[in-house]
Amino acid sequence: MAWRSSGRTNDELVNNLKRFGVIRTPQIEAAFRAVDRKFFVPTKQSHLAYTDQPIREGNIHISAPHIYGTILEALDLPSTEAGSTFLNLGSGTGYLTCLVTQVMGPQTIAYNVELQDEPFRHGQHAVQQWQHASRQTRHPPKMVFLQGNGLMLHPSEGEACMGFDRIYVGAALELEALQPIANLLRPNGVLVCPVGDELVKVTRLSRSEALTMDISANTFRLRPPLLHHRDFVTEVISGVRFTGMIDSKSSAPLIIPHRIWEPALHSYYSETFRTACRTVLLCANADPSRHVDAPALLPRALWLEVLSYTHRDWFDLPLSDEDQLRIRLRQLEATLRQTEQAKRDLEDQLRLAQEERDLHRRMAQYMQQVVGSSSTRRIMLRELDDDLDEVVDETMAEDEEDEEDGDEEDEDDSEDDDGMEEEAIDAISSSAQAERSRTYRAVSIGSENT
Repeated sequence: MAWRSSGRTNDELVNNLKRFGVIRTPQIEAAFRAVDRKFFVPTKQSHLAYTDQPIREGNIHISAPHIYGTILEALDLPSTEAGSTFLNLGSGTGYLTCLVTQVMGPQTIAYNVELQDEPFRHGQHAVQQWQHASRQTRHPPKMVFLQGNGLMLHPSEGEACMGFDRIYVGAALELEALQPIANLLRPNGVLVCPVGDELVKVTRLSRSEALTMDISANTFRLRPPLLHHRDFVTEVISGVRFTGMIDSKSSAPLIIPHRIWEPALHSYYSETFRTACRTVLLCANADPSRHVDAPALLPRALWLEVLSYTHRDWFDLPLSDEDQLRIRLRQLEATLRQTEQAKRDLEDQLRLAQEERDLHRRMAQYMQQVVGSSSTRRIMLRELDDDLDEVVDETMAEDEEDEEDGDEEDEDDSEDDDGMEEEAIDAISSSAQAERSRTYRAVSIGSENT
């Protein structure tokens, strides 16, 4: 039903996406309403902004809205979780990045990687336009734009060594390229990308989940180096058709600069990190002579320098077994809810398909009746014409015979007989035409009644 989701406005487009089951989550619906697609389509194609179809102009390409809806639902985006990161390889127009950050919250950091010049510049400009026009972006998420080949992303340098919470790839990957990108996921992270002609979801399990997960056909066929094969679970979402990822000729690796803590970026870190920083800096302001504590022994400026060398997981405590089980329970409950919702959506789609099938079946039966009655009527009329022609021919033949016999009589009598014969022929012809007209009407009325 996705191809029916077009609208005349952005809200109408979202209403149709929701109506046909593409959008199921309220947070994702709100994101689609907040991010107007008109800011991201190519300028010459702005009249197609709210059609549910892909749009291309040169090297600039934006997928159909129902594809983005499917991707957002599959990413299992966390809502308003501080310090979350999103990596978009082949970011293009930046439309999906804005949708993701609307769900994940303003304390999210999004990294956009694009290889080609034209889409790279268009994406930056489109995001700036949307942020300027939207009232909901007074405190927009931090977005980093990098130009380079996402397949050459260095896994052990910069932010890549810390991993990403959510990853999306905007072009089709070869199977051998999937594992290196999946290795960039953090525990409980999700990757969605097209592989060949299938849209695939990859989830990286936490250590406790990986140890209890049964080996199944959903796990990777290739074992990543230094990783157990149970760390990843894959799922095929749907069939798709994406352009293949462009592999640049340059062999230079792409490095995402490491995020350095500073007061201006304090809000983009997790709650535990912010609490630890706040505690250290408050203690550093204390008078060492009145209250002896370690942070007070160093100047505050020095602590700011020390904190800049820490990473975002520095102050995270390891989860206890109870906490891990609680997280696992929440995940299973969420999966159960999604499964039940998917079942209801499929039942609705089945019902609509059955109604459409019954409608087409009734139309086909009606057309068969119409065609059958028309054919029968044509056959009857053709046979009637043949019968009437035979009657007229026989009558004319008899008249000719009578006329030959009359020639042997006297001329005076012949003139009288000729007049009578002509009148008889006219009467017979009129009678035949009247009979034909009555028969035509009878056949037509009978066909209409059937």
